[in-house]
Amino acid sequence: SELFQAVFGAIHGASGTVEVEGKPVHIRTTGQALKAGVGYVPRNRKENGIIKDMSILENGTVVTWPRDSKMGFLHSKKIEKDFDDLEKELHIKLGSAKDLIGSLSGGNQQKVVLAKWLDANPKVLVFDNPTQGVDVGAKEEARRGGRRRHCAFQRGPGDYPRVRPHRRDVPRQRAGRACRR
Repeated sequence: SELFQAVFGAIHGASGTVEVEGKPVHIRTTGQALKAGVGYVPRNRKENGIIKDMSILENGTVVTWPRDSKMGFLHSKKIEKDFDDLEKELHIKLGSAKDLIGSLSGGNQQKVVLAKWLDANPKVLVFDNPTQGVDVGAKEEARRGGRRRHCAFQRGPGDYPRVRPHRRDVPRQRAGRACRR
């Protein structure tokens, strides 16, 4: 939704106030959102969640590369171990982490998108209809992973409630507008 994209800095020219842990943050770009501790699992994983020419491992860790590098060199063993842990936790079905992301089913691609954000350990993780077009099992894995964070869910047909905050200070959305409980 436009609200969630604006919170993540993906829509330019949006106005409003965003608070993270009770402190106002100024988010105008996705880089600023990352620095503020805001993650975003997009609605359309094919256009906004994955990089088709990269491997499963690269897609699942790209957000944490700045954290997991030193002087421009990635700590490959740490990256591989962190991804392996999330692969097991989210039950991602894959042949090899070095295969292209396109070799996975839609549900497993979405789990990889979720894994990269869980590994980044954001303060706030926004899900924008994350289970659109994925199977029932993958939906349940996404829900379980999301429950570990302060998440807002944007509804897809038959999926989640309109917005389901796990904290009172997470905004709800009604008729396309943010509002308080």
